[in-house]
Amino acid sequence: MFDPPIEIAYRTTVEVPRESRTGSGLRWLGNHPVLGGLICGLSVVAIAAIRRPQGVAAEPLTAGIISALVIVTWMVLFFLMRRFFTAQSYAAQTVLRKIIIDEDHGKWLQNDEPLSEVKSPTVTLVTNPVPEGIGEAEKGSRKKATAWPIWIFIEGDEDKRIVFETRDAARRARDYDEVTHDIIDDTDERLPRAIAAPILQRLEDRYGAPE
Repeated sequence: MFDPPIEIAYRTTVEVPRESRTGSGLRWLGNHPVLGGLICGLSVVAIAAIRRPQGVAAEPLTAGIISALVIVTWMVLFFLMRRFFTAQSYAAQTVLRKIIIDEDHGKWLQNDEPLSEVKSPTVTLVTNPVPEGIGEAEKGSRKKATAWPIWIFIEGDEDKRIVFETRDAARRARDYDEVTHDIIDDTDERLPRAIAAPILQRLEDRYGAPE
């Protein structure tokens, strides 16, 4: 089935951590927003006290209440912004990914570095059951086929697997095996139908010719 091997190359965008001090600082704030807010709040209060010591001396109780409010405000603000800090600590990067399947190995690579690999692969197409009436009107019709989510399940020895989600015609998906929750949970990437097409075409003897 895999002679010649299937080789698919495509580009995609991934989020990678910023390696600068700014990136590290933003990741730390995203993971410790309350502590970060406390430190910043204390810093603001300390600077204000240093610049206006006479005000603190004249109204210590009022200064203490205002200082506490300022610190709490910074802590709440940083907590609400924790996802923003985390998002800003990553940068978008374009990478080249490859899927290679032959008789001995199934490989998923990124910039020629392995993301996942299985030995002696078997490839199965699985999906949720297609309800009655979905896709039936497509037979003999030139209308655009109803797209249905499916999973390309590449399983090897030692219980290793690579799983891709894509879409196919609903009337063809009726012939696919039923997907399980653990396969869905293990999905590695969602692929456009055009990228997954070489795998679907190679399996046409088992499931029928793809649309």
